Amino acid sequence: MALGLTACTKIQSRDLIREGNTLYKNGQFVEAIEKYDASLELEPGGITVQWNRAMAAESIVLALKDSTDEADLARRKEYATVALEALSAWNDGRDKPAGFEDVPACSAPKADEEGEEGEEAAEADAEEGEEAKGDPELEAYKGHRLAILGADARCDDLIEHWRQMHMACPQNEDLYMTIAQTFEDICGMPDKADEWYVKRTEDFPESSKAWYSLATRRFGPLFPDVDSGLPFNSTLDASRRMEIADEVIKLLTTATEIEPKYRDPYVWRSMAYTQKSLAREYLDPPDTPDDAIEAIMARRDSMMAWKETKAVCDIDKIPDCPIEPEVTELFTDFDANPDAWKEQEISLWGHVVDETVKQIESHVWEIGIEIEVTPPPAEGEEGAEAPPPAPEGEGEEGEAPAKTMQMVTVRYTFLKPVAVEGEEAPDNSEEVQAQVDLWQRQKSTNYTGFLTKEGDTYVLLSKQKQFLGCCPPAPITAEEETADEARLKELYEQKKAEEEAAEAGKGKGKKGKGR
Repeated sequence: MALGLTACTKIQSRDLIREGNTLYKNGQFVEAIEKYDASLELEPGGITVQWNRAMAAESIVLALKDSTDEADLARRKEYATVALEALSAWNDGRDKPAGFEDVPACSAPKADEEGEEGEEAAEADAEEGEEAKGDPELEAYKGHRLAILGADARCDDLIEHWRQMHMACPQNEDLYMTIAQTFEDICGMPDKADEWYVKRTEDFPESSKAWYSLATRRFGPLFPDVDSGLPFNSTLDASRRMEIADEVIKLLTTATEIEPKYRDPYVWRSMAYTQKSLAREYLDPPDTPDDAIEAIMARRDSMMAWKETKAVCDIDKIPDCPIEPEVTELFTDFDANPDAWKEQEISLWGHVVDETVKQIESHVWEIGIEIEVTPPPAEGEEGAEAPPPAPEGEGEEGEAPAKTMQMVTVRYTFLKPVAVEGEEAPDNSEEVQAQVDLWQRQKSTNYTGFLTKEGDTYVLLSKQKQFLGCCPPAPITAEEETADEARLKELYEQKKAEEEAAEAGKGKGKKGKGR
């Protein structure tokens, strides 16, 4: 009679589990948990039902993860407790692999450190053949437990979990960031998070990523308010922004000294130099040596920012952007030293001369363009002064001076379509003709390429290419940079002389006082 009652009770319990599973599939998690609870009252030792119960409760917790409503938070906490208790009961009661020891992978002895024990373990593994190693169910348990702790913002439990991991795996550098992010995002304790960013650099001083991570964190206050429309954080005074930028630059320099090809520090260092430039305060045009010094320092900061960007371009193999030379000087300079222009890609604007447009071979066209050039100033004969230039806007008899047009032949090579194996290359002649027609209709057209000369004709060798970006030119030339250095030295000397004179004046004013 008792046995029959036990069997009947089990049947009732399993029916309740099936009902709960159906409710779970329909997203009715609360009702599903009620069925699972009823099953456990009939069959307290049920194990699988605890897993189902945990999953239903976790689903409720995850749905309320981002809520700020007090009632929702209380409900989330309630079901997080249910989920954690159910997971623990399932893990305690399940069948576990024989001989498996739960240790972090980083704590397991390496093959060359195991000795005889390692050899015995290897032999045992060989006898097991294809039998699965480890305990995947334990990994699932840990994963869900962490998800629940995170979703319910259980700071203490999470920190303790990661602290235990850190103690078992002190050489796992990634754990430092996990702990820092837990303090920051879950616990709302940025100061504690900061300690772990710093601790990472102390424990791993040769890690470029440790220094980089700390630098990007330090940069945070420099980010402007997106609604302000300003390129800097106006809530910080200029001196504080300068101080932060200098610290960031120092940290990033350590990172690149360790790993010169690590590109990301260069990106952020460029940003830091830009912020330094924006933090410089001076009158323009400058009124004092201090203003002049700050103006030069701002240009220097901009140049340093560009150098960091150029380093990124070099690492990523991004070509330099074509330069737009001053056309008045371009052709004179080219004739004087054509070799200097061989590897310099340039950008030219000109008006297409219709009658010069022609196709010279498949996918290659020649287009003549006229470029307006200002004539160079006249030079006097040897021993005589050059004649004065004509007044601006006047030519002979008061007319505007005649425009000088320089003809350049653009030899443009269009991209050829690539043929798929076994098929003919697609015909893009219509697209090519449409582009040529567009050039002819436009008043002014831009071409990039390399300048050369064939006889008396200037030829720009230009090729169609997929635009993958290019590296911008420096904000100032090398000559301007050198001139700034010389001028800076003069200004510092001038400032020092003025300060000494002012100090001497104060002394004279005090002499003889009281007589």
